[in-house]
Amino acid sequence: MPTIDDRTQPGFLYVTSWEVCNRLGGVHTVLQTCTPHLETSYNDDLLFVGPDLWARRTPRAEFTEDATQPPLAAIAAERDIPVRFGRWEIEGRPRAALVDFGRLLERKNEILGALWDEHKVDSIHADWDTIERILFGLAAGMLIELHYHTYVRPTGTRAVAHFHQWLAGAGLLRLSDRTPEIGTVYTPHGTALGRSLAQAGEPLHRNLERFEPLTTARERGVIAQHSLEVAGANAASVLTSVSEHSGQEIRHILGREVDLVTPNGFRRVREADPARREQVREAIFRNAERFLGAPIDRGSTRLTLSSGPYQVHTKGIDVALRALGKLREGDEQPARRMLYIIAMRANQTGPRPETLRRLRSDEFAGEPIGVCTHNLAHPEADPILQLCRDAGLNNDPDDPVRVIFAPLMIDGRDPFLPFPYAEVLQACDATLFPSLYEPWGYTPVESLAAGVSTATTDLTGFGRFALAGPAEERRALVVLPRSELSDEALEERVADEARKFLALDDEAMVSLRSASDKLLERMSWDRLIGATLDAHRHACLL
Repeated sequence: MPTIDDRTQPGFLYVTSWEVCNRLGGVHTVLQTCTPHLETSYNDDLLFVGPDLWARRTPRAEFTEDATQPPLAAIAAERDIPVRFGRWEIEGRPRAALVDFGRLLERKNEILGALWDEHKVDSIHADWDTIERILFGLAAGMLIELHYHTYVRPTGTRAVAHFHQWLAGAGLLRLSDRTPEIGTVYTPHGTALGRSLAQAGEPLHRNLERFEPLTTARERGVIAQHSLEVAGANAASVLTSVSEHSGQEIRHILGREVDLVTPNGFRRVREADPARREQVREAIFRNAERFLGAPIDRGSTRLTLSSGPYQVHTKGIDVALRALGKLREGDEQPARRMLYIIAMRANQTGPRPETLRRLRSDEFAGEPIGVCTHNLAHPEADPILQLCRDAGLNNDPDDPVRVIFAPLMIDGRDPFLPFPYAEVLQACDATLFPSLYEPWGYTPVESLAAGVSTATTDLTGFGRFALAGPAEERRALVVLPRSELSDEALEERVADEARKFLALDDEAMVSLRSASDKLLERMSWDRLIGATLDAHRHACLL
């Protein structure tokens, strides 16, 4: 790549993602935590572009609309991309624009046809979710183009647009075609095809080269996402990956060598308040007692959490449940019990009536009422419920592990876990993420930052990053060697690690709360933001 220096620093940065002002997963955390560092480099010459998903204009905690909208908003509406300008309510309160792509539906066939003609994006069999994201990406690109020509280009300032994941890919293609003077950076955060294969149980770390991407994408029903991603990756000025092993996947599946590896950093926002931690912890145990219909001994029970999108195999929840089921076997019981909460958003219609009745009661008594707190859309086919049955995890009073499945995203609005995610996390003793596929993997990082011990695998970008450092940094972190083990061997390893964890006394648990400070320092944005800024600089030259 060309040599860069301070003179190649772009003057204006656009950042586009489906997760701007829309917390869904790790990309939201990436953007939220790196924003203060981007603001240091760009000051107010920075605009985040995300989807306006709230047509009724209901207030959102993460977005505050400007009282007076700029004239550009009226121009954008005339061009069928209504937009609201305001502030993203995260640290630094960066400028944000939420674009409404609904009007583009009238031209859907024309838009999709043009993407096929010009970039071979094959959306003929795309479902509505995919089409919605294609239209968002296009609307975002149209808005950036309009904003650039109105405010940035007249000043002679260079601009770069950074797109995250395939969901924003159509915007990158728009700029590549219509406004190529804007440099573009594309960070896939894995690939749609890779994620689909992992969900189907394919061990990509062993079999990647045997898959022909185009044929496999058609077979897996992700050809629209895949073809959009291929087009975006090859049109971008700069292609980045968040880890070396994700770069190998990108090279084979998207057909282009990664230009730069830009690891995801982290920013510890605030230390846990011990008093608040105990308050939330006590509330979680209380609700768990009501749901289970039996008391929980706080002193001899470790609170463990798995959370994230509902991807049972990809996130390793199947391995975790089978492993914890093994703690019931044999004559020797673990030194302590475990309360294992799985919080993964699934199709559900709200809390079960039995759950609500028990949560409102001042007493706990009664038979176990199962594992799940909510009414699932299809409980008879739910993988987590089936795994619990197969593993004998039925929440019997004498079980060493009791499981509660809360099919929700923790955001403080549900009666069973009525606290923000950060507070629930800080209340835990450990988290468990034995993932099969994770380009980076933020949830274990968040755990360590909260002073909570965690487990991940060497198939995650973060796991490999941690393994590259001193072992002393990993006292509160287990990196499971999933690349080397069969599922059966991995389950035994997780069960062994769980037994060791449950044998730790309270003093040892307290010592682990700060055991990862040096690892977190090594992966702070203070150290890692330079790679992302280099990608922006390179995009100015290409």
